[in-house]
Amino acid sequence: MVRWPSYIGARFGEVVIERTVRNEVMDQDRMCVKCGSRRTRIIGQSVSPPVLYITCSDCGHSSAVASSPNAPAGNPDTVRVERIVRTVMTDFDLPADVVSVADAANGWQVTLRTRSNRIVRVHVVAPEPVPIRAAITRALANA
Repeated sequence: MVRWPSYIGARFGEVVIERTVRNEVMDQDRMCVKCGSRRTRIIGQSVSPPVLYITCSDCGHSSAVASSPNAPAGNPDTVRVERIVRTVMTDFDLPADVVSVADAANGWQVTLRTRSNRIVRVHVVAPEPVPIRAAITRALANA
């Protein structure tokens, strides 16, 4: 748990924000505090206190959540590809959730879970949004 000062309105106190291992690893993986959806988008940030302002793609609710003080662990290219994949999934409202992104022999292996709980694996070669979107869309159409 992380405690951050609350500067909302005239109240000053502490807000307790639960942090999961998944949130520690991926900075952009934030859950909506109203509906619980993970389909959120960062719309702003503050340095002091260190928070991210997010909005939910499902319910439209905006909120402030703690930002991670540490950089994500792992290969920077894999972290970059995972962020692109999550952004593409949210921006184009694709019907799946990201399970993992891992290094592969020639690129990255993206594992997705569809809304019907099927696992779909996508091989991504180029770390760019357009080829990633094309590969994910093709894999989900065939699933």
